[in-house]
This record gives sequence, C-alpha cells and structure tokens, in this order.
Amino acid sequence: MWKYLLLIQALLIPVLFENVCLKSQADNPQLPFLPTAPASRAFELQTSNFELRTSKDSLFPLLSLPLLARFATADNLGNTYIVTAANSIEKYASDGRFLTWYSDNRRGQVTWLDVSNPLKVLVWYADFRTVLFLDRSLTQLGEVNLIQVGYPDVRVVAAALDGNLWLYDEVNFRLLKITPEGEKRAESQSLNLLEYTPRQPALLREQDNRVYLADRTAGLGVFNAFGQFERTWKSAQVVSDFQVVDNQLIYLSDSSIVAERWPLPEHAEILLPDSLRSLPKWLGPRRLFVQQAGTLKVFTVR
Repeated sequence: MWKYLLLIQALLIPVLFENVCLKSQADNPQLPFLPTAPASRAFELQTSNFELRTSKDSLFPLLSLPLLARFATADNLGNTYIVTAANSIEKYASDGRFLTWYSDNRRGQVTWLDVSNPLKVLVWYADFRTVLFLDRSLTQLGEVNLIQVGYPDVRVVAAALDGNLWLYDEVNFRLLKITPEGEKRAESQSLNLLEYTPRQPALLREQDNRVYLADRTAGLGVFNAFGQFERTWKSAQVVSDFQVVDNQLIYLSDSSIVAERWPLPEHAEILLPDSLRSLPKWLGPRRLFVQQAGTLKVFTVR
C-alpha cells in the first residue's frame, strides 16, 4: 500500500521552482510582454492549519483561485493551466503567480489541453475539429483542421513526444499519428478486428513511449510508439482522467484517487472527503484540481 501512496505523492506534490523557460521582460527585452495578473486572479497560498483532510491526513489544500474553471491541468514544471468559464486559457507559475493568457472564441469552446510539452501546448477545439499549438508564452505556433486533412470523425487527440499529433479515427477504427501538416506518420491495426474496439473514446495520452486510449466501454488500450496495439488494461473502474507512471495507472474515480499496477492485481486508493466527491475534478502531474463553488482548489498529497 505504501509504495502506491508514495507514487501518488510523487505524481501530485508540486515542484518548488518556477517555469525556467519563462523569463521576465526586464531580463530579456526581446521576450513578448506578459501581462500582470489582475487582482481577481491572485492565488491564495495556504501552508498550515488545514481543516480539510482525509482520514489518513493525506490530502492537503495548496492553492485557491477565485474563478470558475471548465478544465485545469499542470505541466511537469509545476505550472498550472486553466480553461476559464469565459473560454480563455490562463497560465500560473508553481507559486501562484499569473504568467500569461490566451483567448480566441472563433474556434468555439476549448475542450481539452495537453501540456505534456510546455514548449508546445496542444489546445483541442472538438466542435470544429481543430488543434491549436501554443508556445511557452501561449502565443500561437500553428493549427490543424482535422476536417480539412481528412479526419472529420475525431473526438480525442494528444500531443506526441516528437511534436506530432495522435488521434483516434472513429470511422476506420485506427489510432494515427500525423504531422501538423496532416501527413500520416504511424497507424494502428483496424481495432474493430481486435479484442479492443473503442466506441466511446474519452481521453488519449502519450507517456513513457506508450500511447494510452481510454474508452468508456472498451477500457484502456495500450499502444507502442509506432501505434501498434499491445494490450487492454483491465482497470477496476471506468477510466476517463488518468496518468501513467512507471507502469502504474493513476486515475480518478467518483470517490478516490486510484493506483493500479499491470499485470499484477494490486490496487490502492486515497479516499476523497465527502465534500469533494460530487464536484468537478481533474488530475494532473503532482496536482488534484477541484472546482468548489466559485473557487478552484488545488490539492497536493503528503
């Protein structure tokens, strides 16, 4: 049990240094200007006297942000990214300082962010089947309209480690890797001919040279770096929001943070307080985000 708690701790505890990729305008006048955080966007840092704890004193509030978030995540440097109710993307340093923002409503609602590469942030606009790439200051690098490049039926996408794009083509039941120009680089088998056939894809992610496709009915499919199907990960519960670390699956259920190791039948959980179980939640590296009334709560595990 302890090794799973240590794993979740390593996943969620925030790093204590700010984004080294961002430098101040004073240090480098060639960098684009980053606006100062408005007073309404200031984090409240909490360090002691926490009232909200699990029965094992493992879940602790870290930061609070007075806004309504539709999605939240973090990169491997500890920076926080938020999609606000107004459809803007805001970025904060690990200590809560506002860094920068991006907003463009011409493509519809932002559905999801992939910040696994903080130098090339992926923004998914599902309604218009459009992927936008942003740099570290959230300045646009480019975009891909999947309809125009021949993939109109796509619900999930993910950033590839080599700078390309993973997607699941629901018409042909194939996992594909394409370039930002739409050229195909890798392709799976026809999954409707295999034991794993995704029909309700929820999330796609590349981690540790593996690609993971979470489907609400078929479970979690595991693919190699070339897009070839390897196995189905039979999790104890339905997986939609997850991380994979050292061959261990970390995901959110309605009542807990769950850790499982494949292929061993080992399972560990950190129970969430009753007050958080019905609230919108998102899991990120070293972070748990919970929208509680008009405040976004950021938690860590100790």
